[in-house]
Parts: sequence; C-alpha cells; structure tokens
Amino acid sequence: MGSNGSITPSGVVPVQQNGNKTFTITPDTGYIVADVQVDGVSVGAVTSYTFSNVTASHTINANFVVPKPLLQVTLRNDAQNVLSGVKTYLFSDAGSYLGLTQETNSSGVANFEVSTGKYKARADYLGYQFWSSVVSFPETVNVTILIPMTDVKVNVTTASGITEGVKVYLFTPSGSYLGVYSVTDSSGNVTFNLPVGGSYKVRSDIMGNPYWSNVFVVSSGGTNNLAVDTGGGILQTNILQAAGVPLTNVSAYLFNSSGSYLGLTQKSDAAGAVSFAVPQGTYKVRADYLGYQFWSGANAVSSNVTTDLLIAHKDVGVVVNGAFQGSLAPLSNLNTYLFTSAGSYMSKTLKTDTAGKVGFSVPQKAYKVRADYLSQQYWSEEFIWADKVINVPMADAAITMVGAGMPQANLPVYVYSTAKSYLGITAKTNAEGKVTFRLPAGTYKFRADYQSSQFWSTDQTLVADQSKDVTISTGGSNFNLTVKANTNPLAGVHCYVFNDKGSYLGVSNATDASGKVTFALADGSYKFRVDYLGYQFWSGVMTVPTTLDLTMTIPMSTVVANVGTAYGTISNVTVYLFSESGSYLGVNAVTDAAGNVTFNLPAACRYKLRYDILGNQYWSDVFTVAEGLQNNLTLNAGGGTLQVDILKAVGNPLTGVTAYLFNQNGSYLGSNQGADTAGKVTFSVPNGTYKVRVDYLGYQFWSEDCVVSADLSTNVIIPHKDVTVTVGGLYQGSFTPIANVSSYLFDSASSYMGKTFETDATGSVVFNLPEKAYKVRADYMSQQYWSAELTWLDKLISIPMADAVITMTGAGMPRADVPIYVFSANNSYLGVTGKTGTDGKVTFRIPAGTYKFRADYQTNQFWTDVQTTVADQVNYINLSDGGGNFTLTVKADNDPLVGVNCYVFNDEGSYLGLSGVSNNDGQYAFELSSGNYKVRVDYMGYQFWTNVFSVPTQQAADFTIELFDTPVAVSAYYQTSRPLSDLNVYLFTQAGAYVNVKNTTDSNGGVVFRIPNKDYKIRVDYLGRQFWANIVSGQSSQLQINEGLATVYVHTSAGPVTGAKVYLFSESDSYLGMNATTDSAGYADFTLPAYPFKFRIDVAGTQYWSDVVNIIEGTQTVFDANVE
Repeated sequence: MGSNGSITPSGVVPVQQNGNKTFTITPDTGYIVADVQVDGVSVGAVTSYTFSNVTASHTINANFVVPKPLLQVTLRNDAQNVLSGVKTYLFSDAGSYLGLTQETNSSGVANFEVSTGKYKARADYLGYQFWSSVVSFPETVNVTILIPMTDVKVNVTTASGITEGVKVYLFTPSGSYLGVYSVTDSSGNVTFNLPVGGSYKVRSDIMGNPYWSNVFVVSSGGTNNLAVDTGGGILQTNILQAAGVPLTNVSAYLFNSSGSYLGLTQKSDAAGAVSFAVPQGTYKVRADYLGYQFWSGANAVSSNVTTDLLIAHKDVGVVVNGAFQGSLAPLSNLNTYLFTSAGSYMSKTLKTDTAGKVGFSVPQKAYKVRADYLSQQYWSEEFIWADKVINVPMADAAITMVGAGMPQANLPVYVYSTAKSYLGITAKTNAEGKVTFRLPAGTYKFRADYQSSQFWSTDQTLVADQSKDVTISTGGSNFNLTVKANTNPLAGVHCYVFNDKGSYLGVSNATDASGKVTFALADGSYKFRVDYLGYQFWSGVMTVPTTLDLTMTIPMSTVVANVGTAYGTISNVTVYLFSESGSYLGVNAVTDAAGNVTFNLPAACRYKLRYDILGNQYWSDVFTVAEGLQNNLTLNAGGGTLQVDILKAVGNPLTGVTAYLFNQNGSYLGSNQGADTAGKVTFSVPNGTYKVRVDYLGYQFWSEDCVVSADLSTNVIIPHKDVTVTVGGLYQGSFTPIANVSSYLFDSASSYMGKTFETDATGSVVFNLPEKAYKVRADYMSQQYWSAELTWLDKLISIPMADAVITMTGAGMPRADVPIYVFSANNSYLGVTGKTGTDGKVTFRIPAGTYKFRADYQTNQFWTDVQTTVADQVNYINLSDGGGNFTLTVKADNDPLVGVNCYVFNDEGSYLGLSGVSNNDGQYAFELSSGNYKVRVDYMGYQFWTNVFSVPTQQAADFTIELFDTPVAVSAYYQTSRPLSDLNVYLFTQAGAYVNVKNTTDSNGGVVFRIPNKDYKIRVDYLGRQFWANIVSGQSSQLQINEGLATVYVHTSAGPVTGAKVYLFSESDSYLGMNATTDSAGYADFTLPAYPFKFRIDVAGTQYWSDVVNIIEGTQTVFDANVE
C-alpha cells in the first residue's frame, strides 16, 4: 500500500476457502486514487475491489496522488437547465483543436485536465456548434456555454383527427437523424426544446409510412408551433356475397401495398362494411372467410375511399340417406358440419330436413360435409359448387324381452354405444315382448328397464343390410307382503314397491282382509312402503329370489280426545282425523256423554283433529302419538280475528288510538288495544257478534255490529277537518302574530287531549280534528290564554301586551351594551333578552303581568323587584349596578412602572375582559360596577396579583413589585480565566420566555439585572453559539465558557507564510467577526469555545479554507494550512 491513503482491511487478511472478500481504497484528504494493482496487475483507479472464490493468496496495492486542477466547462440553456451527455471539445485560444473531448455529466459539466494557458470550448448540440469565451487557466477554472433555446410544439393529424402514440423524429435540414424523438400525447402533440435560430425538420411514422414536415427555423419569443398533416381519410370496404347482399361479422385485416400487416382488424357490420381511418398511402384489405383468404385490390387513399370486396356464393345441397338392402330412406334432423378440404371446421352446422337435405351457401372453394349419426361420422366427397349425397349403411336389431321364461310386454328398450353412451333411441316391447331398431351398421349395446332395474345385452355387431336377433332376460318371481297393526292384520292398506336406491317402480296394490298383498318381481333388490293414516312405513332391502315373504308391523297407541267449549264438555260432536298438514285421513268418531272420542293411531306420528260445533269448525293443535300409553287431548272451541281499521278517511289511518271490544248488546269484554302505524287494531275472539268503540280526542266513536265466524276486517271512519288557531299580541288596538308559542288542545270539558303545537311565523297552529267541540290554550311567557270553544271553526287568541322600558345606570351614568333578561315573578327565565343602547335603555313588549328583570355586568347580576306591567301602556323600570372608578398605581420599589399590562378579574379569579397599560405615572383607571375585584400585573415574564378590593368602597390602590440587583459575570477559561466584554446578555424566564431585557458586558465581563424575586436564566451569544446560566434574584452569578486553543499554521513548501490574514467562520460558513495575522513563524492563535469551526486564510488574493476543526476544551488543536 502506498502513502497518502489506506486500504481497508489492511495487513494480512485471512479468507475462508472459496470465500469472498471486499477491500475499500480510501485516499487521504487532498489526494485521489491513481492506480490499484492486484497481484501486480493494474485494475485501474478503483475505490473498491472484491476477491471472489478465493483458493490462493493474493496481494493488493494502491497508489495515491494529488489531483491536477481541472478546467470545468458547464453547458446550460437560457432557462439555466443543465445539458448532460453533450460532446464538448477543447481548443486553444487561437482555435486549434487540442484533441480533448468529454461528454457533459448529469450536472452538465465536462472536466478537462490542462496545463496553464488560454482555452476555449465548443459544444456540439443538436446539429450546431456553440462556443465559450476564451479563459486563462488556472486563473479561471470555470466557464459556461449558454445555449438560447425555446419549445417547438409539433401537432400531428390525419384526415380523421388527432393521432396519439405516434413517434416523431428530429432531423437536420439535410435529413440526418439527431437521435431525438418523442411520442404524441392524447392531443396529438409532442414538444422539442431546440436552439433558437436552428433549422430542422421532423418525421412522423404512421402505419409504416413516413410523413415529413417542411424545414423550419426555431425563433425566439415563445413556443413555436408546427403542424404535420398526414392527410388520408376513411377506407371503407364493403364485403359482399353479391351486389346488395352483405357478409356480416367477417374478420378483415389492413395491409400496406407491399403486403405488410398494419395491425388493424375489424369485423364487418350489418351492412358488410369495415372502415379504417388511415393517413395518405396505398392499402389493401384481406377478408378471412370460411377457411379462405380473399383480397381487395390496392387502394390509394388521399381522401375518403369506398370499395367492394365481392366473394361470390352458390347454394350447395347435401342429402343424407340411410341405405338398407338397396332401399334409400332420408335421415332427418341429423347434424351436418361444413369443413374445408384440409379438414378445418367452418363453424357452420345445419340439421337435415324431412327429405334428409341441407343446403350450404359457400364461395367457389373446396369443401366437404360431415354428417353425425348415432355417434358415428359419415363424410361427403370434396366438392366445389357441386351437390353431394352421403349414404349411411343400415342394419336391423330385433330385440326380444323375457322374464321368468315369459315375454315381457310394454318394457322400454334403449340403444347405447359400446361405451354405454345413450344414443337417444328408445321403444317399448309389444305383446310378444319384441321391438326392432334400424340402425347404422356398427356395434351397440341394448338396455331394458324393468322395476327400476337395468338389464343389458352384450356388445352386438350389426352388419349392413342384415337383421340380428338379440334376447334380454329379467329373471324374477312372486313376493308376499303382510301388514299388521300391532298383532292385527291391516286390510285395504296401500303398499308400494321401490328399488334398493329408493326409486318408485310404478308397482302398487292394497292388502286383502288378511293384510296380505302379492307382487310379481324381477330378480333384484327391493324395499316396500306402506301408506297408513298419512304416514309412510318402510321395509328394509329385500333380495329376489333369495327372499320372497315379509311381514311389516306398525306399532299403535290409543288417543282419547275430550271436546268442550268455554262452558264445559259437549257430547255428540263429530271429530275428524287429519294429517299434520291438514289432509283428511277418512277417519272420524262422535263424542260420548263425557265429551270423549277414541282413535287407535300409529305411534310417534303427528296429527290434528277437527271438531264441528253448530256448523263451525274448531281445530286441535298438532300432537305426537306417544308409544305404549294412552294419549289424552283436551279440545276447546276457538274463534277468529276481528281487525278494525280506524281511519280519518279512506287511506288515512289514525295511529295510537285506543279501541275497546264489546258484544252486540254493548257489554264490554275487558279487551282493548292501541291502533298501530296503519291504524289497525286486532282482537282474537271466538265465534259471535261484536262491536268496537274507539275513544279519541275526548269522544267515543262506535263500529257497526261485526259477525265473527272466521277472521274479519271492518273500519271506523272518523271524518276530520283542519282548524286554525292564531295567537297574537294586542297592543293599543294592533294585533301582531306571535311565533313559537306552545298551544294545547282541550275538549269542551277542559280535559287535555295530549296534542301540542308551536305557532308558525304567522302565529298560527293547525289542529286536524273530528266534528266535536274543543278549545285551545296558548302558554306564553308563563301565562295561559284560552280560545273560545270551537267546532270545525277557526279562532283567535289575543294576548294583551305592554311595553317595559328598562334603564340601566352605573355610577349615575347610562350603561350601554349591557344584556337585560326577563324573568317571571318567581325567578323563572322567560327566554327574552336584549342589550341596552347608548342611552342605557332597552324596551321589551311583553304580556301584561308581573315580572323581574336582571342585568349582567362585569360577571355580577343586578335584579329589579317584582314589576307589574299594565296592558296598552309604557311601563318605566330602573336598574343600577352602583359602582365607580378605580385607579391602580403600579410601582417597582418607589418608582412608577410605565407600560405595564394590567388585567381585571372578579374575586373568584374569572377574567372580566378589562385590561389596560399603566401610564407615565404607573397608573391605570378602570370603571367598575359594585363588587369585589383583583388585578393581575404582568411584568418581566411573571404575573403579580393585587389583594381583593371592593367597589365603590375602595376607589384607588398602590401595588409595589420589589426588585433586586442581580450581578452576572461572563468569562472564558483556557488555562486562565479572562472576562468577556461587549457581549449581549439576554434575560429569560426559567421556562424560556424572553422578557425583552438585555445588557452588554463591561470591560470586566459584568452586567447587572434589576429583577423581581423570581426564577430567571440568562443567555450569552458568543462566536455563533448560545451559552445559558440560571441566576437567582439578588445574588451574584457567573457564566464561564470553557475554551481550547486553535493554532493555524500557514505555510508553503518553501516555509511559513508571515502576515497572512486568518478569519474565523462557523461550520456553516458564517463569518464570526474574529481574525488574526500569522506571525513570523506562520502561526495564528485563536482561543475558542469547544465547538466546530472553520478558518479561511487569505494569501495573495486567494482564499484557502480549512475543513471543519473541532476545538477540544483545555487542549491545543493545530491546523496545518498549505497555501500552495
């Protein structure tokens, strides 16, 4: 490793086998990396190197040198934006190229390593050369080439409008590409920033065609606008199969004249048209249709062009027949598919008609047709505009079905492929058990379905023009089923046969007198269902012929039902048995003298009973029959639901109204309800005749008689009308409506009806009422006012009014802007307030009556006695807050304090919004109402409070703040202490608030503050830093700044520099007002606080800067300044 830098890590560095290790090369300050050698071979002036996959020892060395000064050329446009990546050439001042070329970096700078001399630089940018001025190096190390530029906006359009996403390229007038392009935005625009005075042209590439602008010259003074119109128009191609016969939904593709696809495609519309918006050029269109490509001619487009692409068609007929023993029979309803000659399906399918024929309309190209029949495919020959026939070779399959050795008639037989795919053909056997199928020659299976079992043939191969016999047997025998209720046979019960998977086989019968039924069954597995009294009872799975007899037993229990009404049991009533869902089960019984009936029913089943009384039907709840015991039921007659709609009119319900139930004789039945949101009330009642009474707004309204034999709805209509009551104040004959007055509705007997409204802006309330007598009460300012009785008539409520004029005074003078509040005689606030005017007066127009009035002033309340206001008169009322002037004198010791802020509070500490500043006598006067107060004086960052004083008893007071002289000494310490003079010392509260007091230290570093007995701290600003100390009022304090010695040694290689000016700066380059001159040994000393600083040395007109130097307390720090 060389000197003047380091390699990290250094020395012998161990590395694991096949491991990696990275080394960092760092030059000392003022040096750069000249070269790095690995194992003696240069790898360049790198600052980092990694040994990878280490398997042997290596060496790394670095050389460091002082960098040569550079001539820096900066390239900018006139907007001061740097231009990067621009080739810049260096010339002598006489214009000779020096063979030095650099590209400007990201900062727009090209650096040249040169010797002393005169130079100029040339930047080649966008086809033009721009020169710098001649500069002398090294006197001048920076030179700027400024290129005046402006924006050129290019708008690219075609005949169809703006073009987004088009590349626009920049060229010289001679057509040399300048390596600059941009893509048009949604408005068809691109913008180039170009040198003013330059000549250029642009090229837009659209759909493979180039479109050039004219040559333009870039002018100054704003954005240059350039239009490139590529012309063209709409190329419409009509794809037709004949004149006037369009081909729709055909894919069409756009190509240029040389056959290159331009990436545009469309499907033809209902008119067979496709339209392409294209710039000026020559194009052709290809239509891909039914497996082939059809081309238009070349079309030159300079405006809108319409052309036709005719694809001639002809109908081709294909007939599909079945051929059996020389006879042809058309095959209808077969799917036929159109293919090209290469076997590509054309997505066209037709079904053969009753003649076995399909017709395809196709172009004059080679096609073939495939007919699919019973999972087999049959092809036509290839054709071009020629009819074809497909003959399918056929054979007969004669199927015979037998069971237990006997023919099985009426059985469905199905035709399948050998893979057991159903082919959609089925037929039933005749009386001889036979059925015949004519099928295409091939191999099939046949399946017969009997009693939910499937019986299959083996694979059967049918030969064309031949018939083949196929026999399928079901096996089978007779099966006997016996059904019992407990131990007793059940006759006439329906029994059903299912397969073992639960599918019903369509076989059923009823048991005979001995409870038995017999079924003829094929071989297989079965289960049986017995339907009895609404329930299904299932057997397990039985296998025939292994098992041929089964007994099914249904457990039964007794059910005893006792039938009654609300007045006791009832005999001779017929009771009917129903399923849980309400199906009658054909069983009934009649109650005996005790009202009982008995049923024997299956255990664990659910039923309900209906009992009919006097022509009405009553139902039991659903019950479950318990096994092994007697089930007892109690049945009682029910009724119905009587619904009453309570309405003002049809469609206008009355809600929340109470309705009462009565019998037809007017006897109340003890039942009532409130009407719901639809105005409905509902009563559950037994059969009978009823009526309903509605109690509403103090009156009773009756329904008609309601005969209830089931649910019944009726209504009670109570006609309504809007009645308006207007409330107003009457003063000296003038009626004024009063808004927001609560108005209450009463009946004629003065019972409150629970309805309240507030008057609107016209003083009115509207009550919607039946045609009955009512009256209204208005409550206003704690008094009540009544209307006359009304029946569907509007009424007025006139309130006698009076004026109350309140005069507010204090210290014998009017009080302005004081809020006055109106209260009842018993001190209830009435919600009325106003503020006094400049004459101390405020007027209230209020109902005649008794009141109190309250004024709120300076947080105190002042009341009148009870005052009576007389209707139609002005009533004068006086209010006084007492009070007077109070003068506070603020002093510091015995001297008045001028300009001190004083704030007035009540004796509980609430601020009254009154404040002032003491005058030259330290005084401020407050006008106060009668009451107790205290004043807060804000001085030197703290608050000082007076004692509580009473007005008007006390009219003046002195308040003294004691001050104390507090000396502070400011010094610096390095080996010995020295006072610091002429420093500003600022006074702060302990919380850090500046109190606008500062002093300057004298020659002994001292200042004296005269302050109250509070906690403070001081701040000294010295050499760009702030130094703090706490001080105690009346006590001496000191602030010592600990320092270190900074020695700056200024020299060249020839020796020390004498008389050089050294200036002190902060680390952020702010001059701190301190300098020194080097002595004969080249040294300059600074005693400084322990903080970072920088130094500037001025030698022979050149400024030399130090790095940041950290001063260490009590220590000398030497900075070596080489000023060569």
